[in-house]
Amino acid sequence: MGIKGADVSFYLGLPNEADPFKSELYSFIHPNLDDASEHLQVVVLQLDNGLLINYFPKTPKGHATLEYFRLKEIATNSFSKPQGLEITLPSVTLPPEIFRALSELVKHPQ
Repeated sequence: MGIKGADVSFYLGLPNEADPFKSELYSFIHPNLDDASEHLQVVVLQLDNGLLINYFPKTPKGHATLEYFRLKEIATNSFSKPQGLEITLPSVTLPPEIFRALSELVKHPQ
């Protein structure tokens, strides 16, 4: 997909950072420093010829990963396509406090 290339906008540290290999210095999930499942839930379901692949962010870092790598573009839901339905993920522009509250509700439903 050629998304990242030479871009370093996701790096939050200083150019002369003593230890640049810290998770908190990256705005999206770092493949060597983060456990992706803590930040992003991947749902894959295949039933006969139907296929569902979707990504659900659990944290702001998960949201950043979803957006930066355009994961919505590769999400698949062949179950809804014949019905003309589209799956829409929650807005990534939610204020952080609302995002955290919703995340807690998802983790611990009442």
